[in-house]
Amino acid sequence: MKLLPKMVVAGFAFLCTTTTYAQNVREVAIKMNKVEQKALAADYPYAKGFVTQALDEKFNLAKFGKSKRKSGFDLYSGVSWMEVAPADKLDVYVKTEERKGNTTVSILLSRGYDNFLTSTTDATQIENLKTFLVGLSTGIQAAELQKKIEDQMKVVKAAEDKTASVVKDYESLKSQKEKIEKSMEQNLEAQKKANSDVDAAKAVLEQLKSQLVKP
Repeated sequence: MKLLPKMVVAGFAFLCTTTTYAQNVREVAIKMNKVEQKALAADYPYAKGFVTQALDEKFNLAKFGKSKRKSGFDLYSGVSWMEVAPADKLDVYVKTEERKGNTTVSILLSRGYDNFLTSTTDATQIENLKTFLVGLSTGIQAAELQKKIEDQMKVVKAAEDKTASVVKDYESLKSQKEKIEKSMEQNLEAQKKANSDVDAAKAVLEQLKSQLVKP
């Protein structure tokens, strides 16, 4: 049995992933100013931080600018979202909520003055928003992978620092060894000289003893 090329396997895995997310994008009712409005929601099996990072990157590319908080949502006012509604100026309401490691993204679109878009009145724009939410999974996976890379870089750095420390210890021990070996050599020479001095002193002693006059 032949193995599939890695690119094919990766592509198939990506299609399976996006299909799963496509099935999970749904229209929901959300209260806005005490009135129920239609929104699109999607669930992602990732921590909120990764989802928020992916959204921020998308919105930065779309030049949304800064958001402000309104009714529990991040509101981007009067933006042009070419990917979703190229002919409109939109107010984009975004909420992200995490529960048990899963994050739900809810988005409402309005032309202002509570003129919210729905699948009935603005089918094309809502379909484009669905496509955006499906594609968001790629950015989320990239954010998670980037975090793993950063964490692993820290592991590598710690290992490199440990290696450098061990090498430094070895060089220190090597230097100490060389000093000790040099001291040992000097000590051996000192022993030889000391033994020679002892022999010379004994010779003088014996000579002096030989000069004693016996009674």
